[in-house]
Amino acid sequence: MVKETVPEDQLFGYFGGEEEGLGGEPSGLIVFLEVDENRVKDASLEALGKARELADTLGVYVSAILPREDEGLARGMFFYGADRLLIVEGEGYDWMDWVRRLAAIVESHNPEVLLLAATPYGKSLAGCLAQRLKTGLVGGCTALEIDTGERLLLMTRPLYGGKLMECSVCPRGRPQIASLRPVAFPLPLKDESRSGEIIRLTKKS
Repeated sequence: MVKETVPEDQLFGYFGGEEEGLGGEPSGLIVFLEVDENRVKDASLEALGKARELADTLGVYVSAILPREDEGLARGMFFYGADRLLIVEGEGYDWMDWVRRLAAIVESHNPEVLLLAATPYGKSLAGCLAQRLKTGLVGGCTALEIDTGERLLLMTRPLYGGKLMECSVCPRGRPQIASLRPVAFPLPLKDESRSGEIIRLTKKS
């Protein structure tokens, strides 16, 4: 496991190379993890497990954003499917500070897909991020699949109380953003043999 500290003002120069980063094609998936007291919410673990499944289909990595300085909690996320944990300092930020900061992380990482849990907090954050990143969002998804030929995320959600199911795609904007309805996806199985990379993003002075 590699641990690195990246100053926030160097963030845009950090993620790069052939696989992902600015100047290249979008690649990989990012999951935003919500923390309740000292644990990651089950709804976020469900999103992480689905991200792992989609990433395996595409042959890419999964990065997870943890808004808590807790390396023990971060290491546990490798067991549930993350390849890289981005630990974000959380003190001293109001709501819009968080939106701007997370948008900067996403833009630097340049993922194909961004997943969040469709909790009240997650839905608000997803909407603000989609607007700031100028991309599409489908909220409250109950099924996700990948069109491997076009690399499109097929996002399905119920309408009219579940009487109709709508499948949507985001053909142009990146990342493709979806919020996942809690309990609609299974919790991932724990695999303690997995490990990954921890990157702490420090607050810009």
